[in-house]
Amino acid sequence: DGEGKPLFILDSIFNKWVPVLDHTGKDVFYVKPDTTLGYSRWARVSESTRKAADKVFKATKDAVFKDLMGGKIDQPAAQKLMDTAETAKKNLVVPAELCASDEKPAAGTIKAVQAKMKTVADANAKAEADAKAKEDGEAKEAK
Repeated sequence: DGEGKPLFILDSIFNKWVPVLDHTGKDVFYVKPDTTLGYSRWARVSESTRKAADKVFKATKDAVFKDLMGGKIDQPAAQKLMDTAETAKKNLVVPAELCASDEKPAAGTIKAVQAKMKTVADANAKAEADAKAKEDGEAKEAK
C-alpha cells in the first residue's frame, strides 16, 4: 500500500498469493515484527491445514505399522497404503477462505479479493447454521 505495508504475501505452504488482511481487517498471517514483511510466510489457515494433514499421516502410518506387525496386512499392502498417505499429505487442497491466487494480484484488487473472502465466509457461516438447525431438528424428533 502507500505506507509500504504488504497487501498480499506469497504463502509458502501453498505457494499462492494471499491477502494479508481478511474482509474484517483481521490478519490472515501471523504477525512477526522482527521480519522484513512483518508477517510470517504462511497464513494461519494454511498452517492448520498442513498440521491436520500431518496428524492424519502420522495416524495412518501408526495404524499401517500396527496392522503390518499384527499380520493383518502384508508388506505390499502396507506400502500401497503408505504411498497413498504420502500423496494425500503432499496434495493439500487450498482452503477456499484464503481466496488465493497463482499470480501476484495488483494492489488495486485488494477490495475485490476481500469482498470475495466475505462471500466465502458468509457461505460457510450459512452452511454451518443450516447444519446446526438440521441437527437441532433431528434431536427434537428423536425425543
